[in-house]
Amino acid sequence: MKLNSKGFSHVELVIVAVVLGLIGGAGYYVYNKNNTSNSEVVQSETAETKVLPANLDEVLSLEKVEEIAKKDDATISIKGIELKTEDGVLVFVIHLSNGKELTINAVTGSQIALSNDDNEDDDTLPASLTTKVSLTSALAIATKQHPDVAVEKIEIETEDGILVYRVKFVDEALVEVDANNGSIMEVKTKDGKEVKKRSERRNDDDHDDDGKENRQDEDDDNDGRQDNQDDDDDQDEVEDTEDEDDDNDDVDDDEDEDSGEDDDNSGSGN
Repeated sequence: MKLNSKGFSHVELVIVAVVLGLIGGAGYYVYNKNNTSNSEVVQSETAETKVLPANLDEVLSLEKVEEIAKKDDATISIKGIELKTEDGVLVFVIHLSNGKELTINAVTGSQIALSNDDNEDDDTLPASLTTKVSLTSALAIATKQHPDVAVEKIEIETEDGILVYRVKFVDEALVEVDANNGSIMEVKTKDGKEVKKRSERRNDDDHDDDGKENRQDEDDDNDGRQDNQDDDDDQDEVEDTEDEDDDNDDVDDDEDEDSGEDDDNSGSGN
Protein backbone atom coordinates (compact mmCIF):
# COMPACT_ATOMS: atom_id res chain seq x y z
CA MET A 1 0.00 0.00 0.00
CA LYS A 2 1.38 3.36 -1.03
CA LEU A 3 1.70 5.85 1.80
CA ASN A 4 1.81 9.61 1.60
CA SER A 5 4.48 11.67 3.28
CA LYS A 6 2.66 11.53 6.63
CA GLY A 7 2.11 7.78 6.58
CA PHE A 8 -1.58 7.62 5.50
CA SER A 9 -2.73 5.72 2.47
CA HIS A 10 -5.13 7.28 -0.04
CA VAL A 11 -7.85 4.82 1.02
CA GLU A 12 -7.52 5.82 4.66
CA LEU A 13 -7.78 9.49 3.73
CA VAL A 14 -10.96 8.84 1.74
CA ILE A 15 -12.48 6.94 4.70
CA VAL A 16 -11.64 9.80 7.05
CA ALA A 17 -13.21 12.31 4.64
CA VAL A 18 -16.39 10.23 4.36
CA VAL A 19 -16.69 9.89 8.13
CA LEU A 20 -16.19 13.62 8.66
CA GLY A 21 -18.80 14.33 5.97
CA LEU A 22 -21.32 12.04 7.66
CA ILE A 23 -20.74 13.68 11.04
CA GLY A 24 -21.14 17.14 9.53
CA GLY A 25 -24.32 16.12 7.70
CA ALA A 26 -25.84 14.61 10.85
CA GLY A 27 -25.02 17.77 12.78
CA TYR A 28 -26.65 19.97 10.16
CA TYR A 29 -29.77 17.75 10.14
CA VAL A 30 -30.15 17.99 13.91
CA TYR A 31 -29.56 21.75 13.84
CA ASN A 32 -32.04 22.31 11.03
CA LYS A 33 -34.65 20.06 12.66
CA ASN A 34 -34.36 21.94 15.96
CA ASN A 35 -34.67 25.29 14.18
CA THR A 36 -37.72 24.09 12.23
CA SER A 37 -39.32 22.74 15.41
CA ASN A 38 -38.65 26.00 17.26
CA SER A 39 -40.08 27.97 14.34
CA GLU A 40 -43.25 25.87 14.36
CA VAL A 41 -43.64 26.40 18.10
CA VAL A 42 -43.24 30.16 17.69
CA GLN A 43 -45.77 30.20 14.83
CA SER A 44 -48.22 28.13 16.89
CA GLU A 45 -47.83 30.41 19.92
CA THR A 46 -48.24 33.48 17.69
CA ALA A 47 -51.43 32.07 16.18
CA GLU A 48 -52.84 31.26 19.62
CA THR A 49 -52.19 34.80 20.88
CA LYS A 50 -54.23 36.25 18.00
CA VAL A 51 -57.53 34.49 18.74
CA LEU A 52 -60.34 35.69 20.98
CA PRO A 53 -61.17 33.87 24.22
CA ALA A 54 -64.42 31.91 24.38
CA ASN A 55 -65.74 34.11 27.18
CA LEU A 56 -65.95 37.88 26.77
CA ASP A 57 -67.74 38.69 30.04
CA GLU A 58 -64.82 40.82 31.29
CA VAL A 59 -64.71 42.92 28.13
CA LEU A 60 -66.00 46.50 28.30
CA SER A 61 -69.48 47.17 26.96
CA LEU A 62 -69.86 49.09 23.73
CA GLU A 63 -71.42 51.95 25.67
CA LYS A 64 -68.26 52.21 27.77
CA VAL A 65 -66.07 52.02 24.66
CA GLU A 66 -68.09 54.87 23.15
CA GLU A 67 -67.69 56.91 26.34
CA ILE A 68 -63.91 56.48 26.28
CA ALA A 69 -63.68 57.31 22.56
CA LYS A 70 -65.64 60.56 23.00
CA LYS A 71 -64.09 61.59 26.30
CA ASP A 72 -62.13 64.50 24.82
CA ASP A 73 -64.49 65.40 21.99
CA ALA A 74 -68.18 64.53 22.19
CA THR A 75 -68.73 65.58 18.57
CA ILE A 76 -66.57 62.75 17.20
CA SER A 77 -68.36 59.91 15.45
CA ILE A 78 -67.26 56.29 15.54
CA LYS A 79 -66.88 54.68 12.14
CA GLY A 80 -66.26 51.17 13.38
CA ILE A 81 -64.86 49.08 16.21
CA GLU A 82 -62.75 45.93 16.21
CA LEU A 83 -62.27 43.55 19.12
CA LYS A 84 -59.13 41.45 18.69
CA THR A 85 -55.96 40.27 20.38
CA GLU A 86 -52.64 42.05 19.84
CA ASP A 87 -49.46 40.73 21.45
CA GLY A 88 -51.54 38.61 23.79
CA VAL A 89 -53.67 41.57 24.95
CA LEU A 90 -57.37 41.89 24.21
CA VAL A 91 -57.96 45.30 22.62
CA PHE A 92 -60.60 47.48 21.04
CA VAL A 93 -59.46 49.32 17.93
CA ILE A 94 -61.78 52.29 17.45
CA HIS A 95 -61.93 54.02 14.07
CA LEU A 96 -62.88 57.68 14.53
CA SER A 97 -64.34 60.25 12.17
CA ASN A 98 -61.41 62.62 12.76
CA GLY A 99 -59.07 60.27 10.91
CA LYS A 100 -57.59 58.73 14.04
CA GLU A 101 -57.44 55.15 15.26
CA LEU A 102 -57.66 54.69 19.03
CA THR A 103 -56.53 51.40 20.58
CA ILE A 104 -57.53 50.65 24.17
CA ASN A 105 -57.25 47.70 26.51
CA ALA A 106 -60.57 45.88 26.11
CA VAL A 107 -60.77 45.02 29.82
CA THR A 108 -59.35 48.07 31.62
CA GLY A 109 -60.08 50.76 29.03
CA SER A 110 -56.59 52.22 29.27
CA GLN A 111 -55.20 53.80 26.10
CA ILE A 112 -52.57 51.80 24.25
CA ALA A 113 -52.10 53.82 21.08
CA LEU A 114 -53.48 56.70 19.02
CA SER A 115 -52.48 56.77 15.36
CA ASN A 116 -53.62 57.86 11.93
CA ASP A 117 -56.38 55.68 10.51
CA ASP A 118 -56.29 54.31 6.96
CA ASN A 119 -59.95 53.20 7.12
CA GLU A 120 -61.72 55.09 4.32
CA ASP A 121 -65.22 53.80 5.13
CA ASP A 122 -67.67 56.72 5.34
CA ASP A 123 -70.29 54.85 7.36
CA THR A 124 -70.62 55.70 11.05
CA LEU A 125 -72.10 53.81 13.97
CA PRO A 126 -75.31 55.03 15.65
CA ALA A 127 -74.95 57.91 18.11
CA SER A 128 -75.80 55.47 20.91
CA LEU A 129 -74.23 52.03 21.06
CA THR A 130 -76.77 50.55 23.45
CA THR A 131 -77.50 47.05 22.14
CA LYS A 132 -79.80 44.22 23.20
CA VAL A 133 -77.20 41.61 22.26
CA SER A 134 -73.87 41.58 24.08
CA LEU A 135 -70.52 40.66 22.58
CA THR A 136 -70.57 37.41 24.55
CA SER A 137 -74.00 36.50 23.16
CA ALA A 138 -72.98 37.42 19.62
CA LEU A 139 -69.90 35.24 19.91
CA ALA A 140 -72.00 32.30 21.14
CA ILE A 141 -74.52 32.74 18.31
CA ALA A 142 -71.76 32.92 15.69
CA THR A 143 -69.78 29.93 16.96
CA LYS A 144 -72.96 27.87 16.94
CA GLN A 145 -73.04 28.50 13.19
CA HIS A 146 -69.35 27.63 12.75
CA PRO A 147 -68.29 25.41 15.69
CA ASP A 148 -64.84 24.14 16.66
CA VAL A 149 -63.00 26.99 14.93
CA ALA A 150 -61.28 29.84 16.79
CA VAL A 151 -62.48 33.41 16.31
CA GLU A 152 -59.90 35.91 15.11
CA LYS A 153 -61.83 39.11 15.78
CA ILE A 154 -65.24 40.77 15.99
CA GLU A 155 -65.99 43.92 14.00
CA ILE A 156 -68.84 46.23 14.98
CA GLU A 157 -70.23 48.02 11.93
CA THR A 158 -73.45 49.20 10.32
CA GLU A 159 -75.00 47.46 7.34
CA ASP A 160 -78.06 48.97 5.68
CA GLY A 161 -78.57 51.07 8.80
CA ILE A 162 -78.41 48.02 11.11
CA LEU A 163 -75.74 47.63 13.79
CA VAL A 164 -74.07 44.26 13.30
CA TYR A 165 -71.36 42.09 14.80
CA ARG A 166 -69.11 40.68 12.07
CA VAL A 167 -67.53 37.61 13.66
CA LYS A 168 -64.44 36.54 11.70
CA PHE A 169 -62.91 33.10 12.18
CA VAL A 170 -59.27 32.09 11.71
CA ASP A 171 -60.22 29.99 8.67
CA GLU A 172 -61.70 33.14 7.03
CA ALA A 173 -65.33 32.12 7.61
CA LEU A 174 -67.69 34.96 8.61
CA VAL A 175 -70.94 35.21 10.55
CA GLU A 176 -72.87 38.47 10.84
CA VAL A 177 -75.17 38.87 13.85
CA ASP A 178 -77.79 41.59 14.29
CA ALA A 179 -76.74 43.50 17.42
CA ASN A 180 -80.34 44.35 18.30
CA ASN A 181 -82.08 40.96 18.12
CA GLY A 182 -79.35 38.33 17.66
CA SER A 183 -80.59 37.05 14.30
CA ILE A 184 -78.15 35.75 11.71
CA MET A 185 -77.79 38.26 8.90
CA GLU A 186 -75.19 36.50 6.81
CA VAL A 187 -72.92 33.48 6.87
CA LYS A 188 -69.90 32.95 4.66
CA THR A 189 -68.06 29.66 4.86
CA LYS A 190 -64.28 29.35 4.62
CA ASP A 191 -64.58 28.59 0.91
CA GLY A 192 -66.51 31.80 0.31
CA LYS A 193 -69.97 30.22 0.00
CA GLU A 194 -72.62 32.74 1.06
CA VAL A 195 -75.82 31.74 2.83
CA LYS A 196 -78.99 33.74 2.10
CA LYS A 197 -78.96 37.06 3.92
CA ARG A 198 -81.65 37.91 6.45
CA SER A 199 -82.54 40.99 4.40
CA GLU A 200 -83.41 38.64 1.56
CA ARG A 201 -85.46 36.39 3.88
CA ARG A 202 -87.50 39.39 5.02
CA ASN A 203 -88.85 39.76 1.50
CA ASP A 204 -89.21 36.02 1.00
CA ASP A 205 -92.88 34.99 1.13
CA ASP A 206 -91.94 31.33 0.86
CA HIS A 207 -88.99 30.49 3.11
CA ASP A 208 -88.84 26.81 2.20
CA ASP A 209 -89.71 27.28 -1.50
CA ASP A 210 -92.49 24.69 -1.38
CA GLY A 211 -95.02 26.80 -3.29
CA LYS A 212 -96.98 27.83 -0.18
CA GLU A 213 -96.72 31.37 1.16
CA ASN A 214 -95.57 31.57 4.76
CA ARG A 215 -98.97 32.89 5.92
CA GLN A 216 -100.65 29.73 4.65
CA ASP A 217 -97.79 27.31 5.32
CA GLU A 218 -97.95 25.51 8.65
CA ASP A 219 -94.29 24.52 8.33
CA ASP A 220 -92.47 27.60 7.04
CA ASP A 221 -88.98 26.13 7.14
CA ASN A 222 -89.96 22.63 5.99
CA ASP A 223 -88.24 20.90 8.90
CA GLY A 224 -91.12 18.52 9.58
CA ARG A 225 -92.44 20.48 12.57
CA GLN A 226 -95.53 22.68 12.45
CA ASP A 227 -94.82 26.30 13.22
CA ASN A 228 -96.77 26.29 16.51
CA GLN A 229 -94.48 23.47 17.73
CA ASP A 230 -91.29 24.72 16.09
CA ASP A 231 -88.77 26.55 18.27
CA ASP A 232 -87.35 28.38 15.26
CA ASP A 233 -90.11 28.98 12.68
CA ASP A 234 -88.10 31.23 10.40
CA GLN A 235 -84.91 29.14 10.62
CA ASP A 236 -82.77 32.14 11.46
CA GLU A 237 -80.94 30.15 14.16
CA VAL A 238 -82.56 32.19 16.94
CA GLU A 239 -85.12 30.31 19.02
CA ASP A 240 -88.55 31.93 19.08
CA THR A 241 -88.29 32.52 22.84
CA GLU A 242 -85.30 34.77 22.17
CA ASP A 243 -86.28 35.95 18.67
CA GLU A 244 -88.02 39.32 18.65
CA ASP A 245 -89.18 38.76 15.08
CA ASP A 246 -90.27 35.12 14.89
CA ASP A 247 -91.55 35.25 11.33
CA ASN A 248 -88.76 37.46 10.00
CA ASP A 249 -91.22 40.00 8.61
CA ASP A 250 -89.19 42.92 10.02
CA VAL A 251 -91.83 43.67 12.66
CA ASP A 252 -90.99 43.02 16.32
CA ASP A 253 -93.32 40.48 17.92
CA ASP A 254 -94.68 42.96 20.44
CA GLU A 255 -95.83 45.18 17.55
CA ASP A 256 -96.72 42.42 15.11
CA GLU A 257 -100.41 42.37 14.20
CA ASP A 258 -99.97 39.74 11.52
CA SER A 259 -103.17 37.74 11.10
CA GLY A 260 -104.52 38.52 14.55
CA GLU A 261 -101.22 38.87 16.40
CA ASP A 262 -99.89 35.74 14.81
CA ASP A 263 -96.21 36.64 15.01
CA ASP A 264 -94.99 33.21 13.92
CA ASN A 265 -97.38 32.95 10.97
CA SER A 266 -98.57 29.62 12.34
CA GLY A 267 -102.27 30.45 12.31
CA SER A 268 -102.54 29.85 16.04
CA GLY A 269 -102.05 33.42 17.29
CA ASN A 270 -99.37 34.56 19.70
